[in-house]
Amino acid sequence: DVEVDTSLDVGVFKDTVYKLTAVPKDRQKLMGKGAWVGTLKDETDMTSTKLKEGQQVMLMGSAEVVAAPKEAIKFVEDMSVEEQAMKGAIIPAGLVNLGNTCYMNSTVECFRYMPEVRDALNSSSSINLATLLRGTYSELDRAGSSIPPYSFVQNLRHNFPQFAEQTPQGRFMQQDAEEFYNTLTSVVQREVDRTATPFSTLLGVELEERISCQETSDEVATVRRDSVNKLVCNIQGGSGAVTNIDHMNEGMKLGLEGTVEKFSSVLGRDALWNRKQRISSLPRYLCFQFMRFFWKATPDSRDHQGIKCKILRSVTFPEVLDVYDFCNDDLQAKLRANRAESDRLFEKDL
Repeated sequence: DVEVDTSLDVGVFKDTVYKLTAVPKDRQKLMGKGAWVGTLKDETDMTSTKLKEGQQVMLMGSAEVVAAPKEAIKFVEDMSVEEQAMKGAIIPAGLVNLGNTCYMNSTVECFRYMPEVRDALNSSSSINLATLLRGTYSELDRAGSSIPPYSFVQNLRHNFPQFAEQTPQGRFMQQDAEEFYNTLTSVVQREVDRTATPFSTLLGVELEERISCQETSDEVATVRRDSVNKLVCNIQGGSGAVTNIDHMNEGMKLGLEGTVEKFSSVLGRDALWNRKQRISSLPRYLCFQFMRFFWKATPDSRDHQGIKCKILRSVTFPEVLDVYDFCNDDLQAKLRANRAESDRLFEKDL
């Protein structure tokens, strides 16, 4: 980018071009579509040109000396696999499933692409799961194919035994990614909060909850705020479901709205209350949990009182998610102002 002072003559502009390109002034042929007609003449009054912000100017002319590149050019064919991975010339490597570890792999790889988390881990001196996470990320950055995270999984199962549960046949059981997300979040948060960027600004969602009584208008509605690190997309479906969830927005609405039973001081008994949550503050990264696991009671079983079941229903989601309708009035007003400014700048560029 070059700053052009149109109050100065063409020679000053060409001097600037010479410093950048080493093309002598007498060899320069400058063309700017819509700014002037043909090539820029030395006698042209710069104030008469129609230069605008972001104007592209094409230069034709040979330089006196072609400067050697500051960094030697290396072709992809001559790079090692590690160099290709570091330069992003190949598809990023992933993690090998070590037996029902998909819940862990997906969560670990999501955190991998948060620069603030990576910076916090790289500057950390802690010796815990965060250390192994940092090492796993470094290995992934250099790898040309998937890697098995043996050390990380071993440490995880040793320090957090809930992820070491096994079936009667001795195989490691499936786990809920949400439970691992909560575990990893607690580990990562300690490291990030030591930096200048609070963890709450990365994943913290502030919710405003309003609870009002269905059965009497005399009961005063209560409003409170709560902070969470994720939003929930409730999934339902099948013959016994009240509402079939086919799209992510439907599941979000189900998670943010509903009814609860609590005591009413006006009625002197338990009553049904409407619960409605809205987002009052958005983070830099928005995490969603697709709630696929639920607890099913098994009263006829001799071995256990209940089992963890997985909902296999397919739920669609958009490439770009708009959460405007799930925000409270104050946040919607801020989003409207930002959208209006974006629309104004877009129309200005047309």
